[in-house]
Amino acid sequence: LKAADEEVARKEEITQTNHSIHQEMATLTITFENALNNIERQCDELKNALKLHNLSDISGDFSTLVRKRKKKDLQTRLSIKISQLAEYIKSAFVSVLYSQAKGILLSKQLSTPQSLSVNERVLNLVNSATPNRVLLQKLPHYYVSLFSGRSNIGGNFWIDRPIEENQFEIAHDRYKMLKEGFILVLGERNTGKTLLCKHVSEKHSDSYISYSLFPPEDGSVNIETFDEALSKITKFEGNASQILALLPHNSMLIIHDLELWWERSEENGLAVIKYIKALIEQFSSKCLFLVNMNPFAFTTINVAESLDTHCAGVVRCMPFNSLELKHLIMTRHKSSGLAINFGDRATEAFREIRLARIFNSLFLYSAGNAGVAMNAWLTGITAFGDKTISWKMPSLKNKDVVAELPEIWSHVCLQLLLHKRMSIGKILRSIQMEKELSLNAIETMKRLQLISLRGNDIYYLNPNIEFLLISNFRKKEWI
Repeated sequence: LKAADEEVARKEEITQTNHSIHQEMATLTITFENALNNIERQCDELKNALKLHNLSDISGDFSTLVRKRKKKDLQTRLSIKISQLAEYIKSAFVSVLYSQAKGILLSKQLSTPQSLSVNERVLNLVNSATPNRVLLQKLPHYYVSLFSGRSNIGGNFWIDRPIEENQFEIAHDRYKMLKEGFILVLGERNTGKTLLCKHVSEKHSDSYISYSLFPPEDGSVNIETFDEALSKITKFEGNASQILALLPHNSMLIIHDLELWWERSEENGLAVIKYIKALIEQFSSKCLFLVNMNPFAFTTINVAESLDTHCAGVVRCMPFNSLELKHLIMTRHKSSGLAINFGDRATEAFREIRLARIFNSLFLYSAGNAGVAMNAWLTGITAFGDKTISWKMPSLKNKDVVAELPEIWSHVCLQLLLHKRMSIGKILRSIQMEKELSLNAIETMKRLQLISLRGNDIYYLNPNIEFLLISNFRKKEWI
């Protein structure tokens, strides 16, 4: 009732304000018309008083003619000034008339509290975290590719990761001594798990023949699908046991994105995980298994399957510091041959200070996640021309909205985080909520670009804001 009374009071206040404005406008209109009529009447009187009707009849001397000429000049200048004054008053009056609507809108804004919906704030957040598509199309294709985060970027852009490489060497030494277990690489999306595995396999290429096994786009819990994928990369036929038996000693099998080989809801959702564990126990003496996955799926799967008890060691991908982010991004940028403008004319010495501030800001923005930082770099591009990029630090809008998402949206996002990519059927089985309600929620999330669609039926979290969702889930202690 209190809210209803306040609403009635606001409407009454607006009505009174509008009425007052109309009264004042009516008074002002009358005053202006009277003033304009008075000015015109005085102008006519002045013109009549200064007319030289009897000039032709005057046979006076030259001085009289000069005086009359001065009067005519005065008349002309005075008429111009009066006309300008009248035009100014008319313009001011017209502006006042048009400002009436602005006054009414302002009174409504002052009396009515303004707030954006969750949907509007999600759109604001997504737009502020997404590179400008029009600008990306103007940029050279190879420049955008350099910041795509793909693992097939050349080794020239490798950033040394001494902590992770040391962790791998410790685990590798333990494996060589025991000849059992597997090495696990954990990292969030875009932290460089795939590239790190590729790097260490190349580093040990003299000791191992390596094979990289990637899952289907939307994952699978089907053992036959795993066998087919293994057969494809090794060129051997048969099931996984038969294929691994045919591999030479000192092989290395890199299993990427293990989170795509399980499903939370299915009775056989861990079938492939159990299958891989059995293969590791049987063949780890001749084959080094190097497995990578995100830490959130690992925590969940580990509860049921105790993966950690089968590990020779764990490598955790650490965040990049600001100096490493500078090396990561500027090495790519400089290779393009494009110039960059940060909006100032700093000398070389001050430019380095400016760069340090920029990459410290990028570190705070991305929390050291390389993929997030590279996306922020593209997002910060404000213009491109004459082979020069203009850049400004991007700012996230309404980022707190991730804590206010409807419950069903949060559950969909959590499952996509745990599984990386999912079909619509897999999402429905995992969240276990009413089907129509779930489908409507997924469609809305897709429209708001909270989640993205690959192909016809493969959903994944928008990578531009995934790190914010992770931060929110941590606060909620969901992960």
